[in-house]
Amino acid sequence: MALKKTIKSVQGVDCTNAYIVVESVTWNKHGTATGRFSFYLNEAVKNESKEPLSRTTFSFELDLSSKKNFIQQSYDFLKTTIDLSGSVDV
Repeated sequence: MALKKTIKSVQGVDCTNAYIVVESVTWNKHGTATGRFSFYLNEAVKNESKEPLSRTTFSFELDLSSKKNFIQQSYDFLKTTIDLSGSVDV
């Protein structure tokens, strides 16, 4: 599971098919999730185990009654953020 979107990296690189991967998610008993995602130039770079262009943390409130797991909810949340709105599931 991942996301793709055309973005400009923090280094100023135009990434036509940036590959965005949630790398970790933790949660507390109150239902707050905290995670980290990475931006890669593209899927091939990720598959070659190269370093991402950047890593970013995020937090959101889990839907504990959802049938979706925490990783799926993380991707859904990320697609609602300004930076990743319009991204597509891959």
